[in-house]
Amino acid sequence: MNLDVSLIRKLHRRLHRRHKKTGDRGLHAIGLGPAKSGGAVDASRPKAIIYLVKKKKAAGRVPKKHLIPKIVSVFLVVGKGKNKRRKRFCYPTDVIEIGPEIKLTGLKATTAAGQFFTVSALVKWGQPVIYGALSVGHAVQAGVGSSVNVALPGGGIAPAIVVAFTTGTATLDASLIKFTAPIDTLLPAPGTALPPNPPSNDDLATLASNGADATTCSMFGKFPIVLQVYVPSIQISDGAYNLTDIVMAQGNPKTFRHGASGSVWLKSVDGTPLAIQVAGAPDDQSSQQFIYGFAQPFSEYMDWAQLQDPVHGSLQLISVL
Repeated sequence: MNLDVSLIRKLHRRLHRRHKKTGDRGLHAIGLGPAKSGGAVDASRPKAIIYLVKKKKAAGRVPKKHLIPKIVSVFLVVGKGKNKRRKRFCYPTDVIEIGPEIKLTGLKATTAAGQFFTVSALVKWGQPVIYGALSVGHAVQAGVGSSVNVALPGGGIAPAIVVAFTTGTATLDASLIKFTAPIDTLLPAPGTALPPNPPSNDDLATLASNGADATTCSMFGKFPIVLQVYVPSIQISDGAYNLTDIVMAQGNPKTFRHGASGSVWLKSVDGTPLAIQVAGAPDDQSSQQFIYGFAQPFSEYMDWAQLQDPVHGSLQLISVL
């Protein structure tokens, strides 16, 4: 039986209570993904419970009841109504060290030199048509109506205004901006097919737990990444943000660098928009090379944007920059 998002959340809550005391290794989150050995997917553990920790080895002795087992066994309630029943789920485990803190990777977007939004999803709404883009909420500094600079792929800056954004109390880190100058060079040519619809959360969780290949697109360029873990919820920047439905990916150093929040992750095979980056983490406690990135489902950004007052449900994705 495949685990959908609702079951993964139940599994996450149960295991987080059971293993939240992991000595001074520090448990960030628990998710589902392929286990790795020697940098490659372990064929004997293609789907595992992944523990994201601050460090793999504890400085002192960890009580046996707090050790992360090699195999976890959990009973969960599945089905509805007369079909409701308890089912046992058994999965091998893996541990990934991602450093002491998962850090937001957006720069504070203002009109000051060197401060800008990274956006990759171009949208339109209204009549007459207004063009804008989706990005992250944590980069907003001055609030709705504030003027910001938007970094464009290949260089250049476009002026824009913040239409809406979420704060640190929200479980989705999102913002919507509208351009205040013509962006003709960014618009797709007439007749260009619209981007494929983003996957549901269940399908995205499946892609992540299967280790699917993807590409991240930002002003820094396009980089290959590998989806690695689906996590129901995680705290970022020492608890400043408690975000849900997180996908973690791995890439080369600097792939998820500061300024990359707002980058869109695309499915490699067909360019389907999967998620938008919000944060990153180094590969060890002393490194500033962010090889781990964290993103939220693209479908949730679209759903949130449709509900914003100026949009009134008319928002449409027209291209990924």
